[in-house]
Amino acid sequence: MSNSFMRYGWIMLSLGILAAGRVFTAGFFPNAFLDFILLFMIPASFILLSGRRLHDFLLSFGSVKRGLAYSAAIFALAVPFMVYGSGLDSFRGYYPLWKPAYGSLSDFLLYELAVAVMLFSTEFFYRGFLLGFLKEKTRHGNIIHAVIYSLMHLGKPMLEVPYSFFAGFVFGEIDVRCRSILPSFLMHFLGNLFFDLLFIYAGASG
Repeated sequence: MSNSFMRYGWIMLSLGILAAGRVFTAGFFPNAFLDFILLFMIPASFILLSGRRLHDFLLSFGSVKRGLAYSAAIFALAVPFMVYGSGLDSFRGYYPLWKPAYGSLSDFLLYELAVAVMLFSTEFFYRGFLLGFLKEKTRHGNIIHAVIYSLMHLGKPMLEVPYSFFAGFVFGEIDVRCRSILPSFLMHFLGNLFFDLLFIYAGASG
């Protein structure tokens, strides 16, 4: 690839991926597959074709012990916010993204597996690909990426927009320190799982 394309191609690719993610919707499981293609396969291919390593964009285990410690600490801090959010009608009406998910254990496990794929793809694109290139261009890369990440939550319950900004910023800082997207993936997935369990408990007790 030419130097000029590598210099600006990631910007056009990022804008295209973000636009496609907003435009194309085809149901929960097709969207999970689409996320994997748009947010992981295409950016990863761009990185490799550019002669770079995926390791340079945090696709590695990095500092595992530090990452696990950060994940546990941030998850514990987020629990009160998730408990509060699970009681709001806006969240109850929006989640789960696949309504049959709470119908049986097999449906729940299938749903969480698809969610894991979506969240892994999300973390690689935002914390690995997008933040990686932004940090090479500006020292404000983490803030810019967090703003973009929060804006992509428009259309979801409104509290998610500011919450996702702070979460995105914290995820970015931790992943860069740990040299891996593993911490943010674990925090994101465990938070989502806990949120789902709160909804199941509320439904059973209600």
